[in-house]
Amino acid sequence: MKAYGKNASLRRLVSLTHGELRLAARYGILAVYALFTFMYIMLLLWSNPAARPAAGGVTILSDPAAMGLFFMGAMVMLEKSQRVNSTLAASPVRVGEYIAAKVLALLGVGLLVALIVGAVAGTPLWGVVLCLVLCSPLFTMLAMMLASKSVSLNQFLLLSVPVELIIFTPALFYWFGGVTSPLWLLTPGVAGIALLHPDTALWPYAVLSLLVWNALVAVLCHRMIRAYFDSLGGGKL
Repeated sequence: MKAYGKNASLRRLVSLTHGELRLAARYGILAVYALFTFMYIMLLLWSNPAARPAAGGVTILSDPAAMGLFFMGAMVMLEKSQRVNSTLAASPVRVGEYIAAKVLALLGVGLLVALIVGAVAGTPLWGVVLCLVLCSPLFTMLAMMLASKSVSLNQFLLLSVPVELIIFTPALFYWFGGVTSPLWLLTPGVAGIALLHPDTALWPYAVLSLLVWNALVAVLCHRMIRAYFDSLGGGKL
């Protein structure tokens, strides 16, 4: 029975992730990212070679790693308008599967874009992988929490701006030498962008910081999405 339950859960997760990718394709998110990727490549190729690693690091953290912060509001609002979540709340789909599907879909797209940008910019590709694997789920879960509490896309955007400022402002200062203390690795943005630096000395601390952030946010996200689903009349999942 346990094996059957695990297989059923895996099938639901695969189906949900595929559905997320189809939704992203249908509403032009994948097309937009293909265009963005082409623009990033052209801008990097036309820039001074010495500036490419710095520009690539900022680009990777602020865009492919943060896809969820930009698109999750629209994705959840579409689900709300089409009553998709009401159906999911009454289905066998678990909250963890719903969250994981969105995380995996955006991580897959973001990682592909980030690796292309990183290769052109000369950013360490192992650092790119670590940054995306640890930052993309974190940012996506944060965005899901905000979206579940938003009644409109405008409200989501208003709620997400302070979160983006808190994450990215210290990261930019750290990347360009405005702040240098290793204690800034306790913030997720600085920990994420530190993984894009060729000096790997601080990578273990950055990874540890992001693992802790992901664990904390995963617990909060699960609770908030479960409460959101319960409010739709689906009962406890």
